[in-house]
Amino acid sequence: MIRKQIRKILILFLLALSLLPVHAENAYQLEVDLVSQYAYVIDLTNNEVLLDIQSKEKMYPASMTKIMTAIVAIENASSLNETIYMDENVFDGLVEANATVAGYAVGDEATINDLLYGVALPSGADACNALALHTSGSIDNFVKLMNEKAIELGMTQTHFQNPTGLHDANHYTTAYDIATLLTYCIKNDTFKKVFSTRRYITAPVASHPNGIDLISTVENALDISDVPLPGLGGAKTGFTFEAGHCIAYWANNGEFDVVGVTGLADTSMYEMTHVEDMSRTLLELQNWHHKTLSSEGELLHTITVHHRYEDETIELYVPATVAMDLRDDYEIQTVFNMPDEITSTNEEQTLDGLYSILVDGIAVYEKGLHVTIPREPNFFGRFLNWFDDLIH
Repeated sequence: MIRKQIRKILILFLLALSLLPVHAENAYQLEVDLVSQYAYVIDLTNNEVLLDIQSKEKMYPASMTKIMTAIVAIENASSLNETIYMDENVFDGLVEANATVAGYAVGDEATINDLLYGVALPSGADACNALALHTSGSIDNFVKLMNEKAIELGMTQTHFQNPTGLHDANHYTTAYDIATLLTYCIKNDTFKKVFSTRRYITAPVASHPNGIDLISTVENALDISDVPLPGLGGAKTGFTFEAGHCIAYWANNGEFDVVGVTGLADTSMYEMTHVEDMSRTLLELQNWHHKTLSSEGELLHTITVHHRYEDETIELYVPATVAMDLRDDYEIQTVFNMPDEITSTNEEQTLDGLYSILVDGIAVYEKGLHVTIPREPNFFGRFLNWFDDLIH
């Protein structure tokens, strides 16, 4: 009876997702048509870029700036219940700049917590200035803290000039940098709670004895453009004529968390193209899932080595898992081009093969493999091989 020897060769050929070829990261992006000229969407759960449209090109952040304003205020506050007196300096220049305000007036006293909602929901410049002056004593000193935080977070293409996002040629960022900032911010429970709220009523203040009814800019936008926002957690909009409509948001598609940023959508004040772009993206995300392309422990291939008196089986196993985000309708295929069987000789042989993972016919991973085929193990068998070679 022919005896089978099983030789298990574990070949470490699959790398971690972060080491996939560059084209694999960009070959399959969200299939969505956006008005915005800049966009960046990242799957935070699996650290995969799902959309990249000029994400590292200079853009103006408008009121997305207030994401940084809020986190700097939160991280420097001794207590969110601390009360701030709103003096004339809070409102200096806001009317002239036609800035959006939360609705406070000189003489009001508000908690840091309420002012954060004033920053996040109606995008109030008055709330921004109040927090900045209270935190640092001056707007300039607070802006220094903002820029220091940007450096700390690796926002290398960002520079702030004010805490409100009012246009300034030296007040700029990128979609990538804002996504980096928001990814950091939503790890803070206070920030996440405030910026995920759609409506909030502040404590009573002198100018509003019943409190100020704060409604988010996203909620107001939905009154104009009623679009679905599946999985949306929170968002911060922005608009200046130079920045166009922009938005930064986080969401969950039911499987993984994402952060998205778009910039320079329609420059008309009354268009809601940024929210519509967000809606298109969130709807498309419902079709995407984190798919396993190859799993650890799977049998990859079997090679039968024919010897003179016994056969030997070489089994190749997949030792690592490779996965990536893909649409449901993408076809996944694995290809491996080594033979199923080979006859041994009196010398070791080397087989070269290529393992590929294809998505819709495009290789997203390739790795060359080398397997050593042992020589004929039996002495008499080697003699017969030698004799066959001699007479032929």
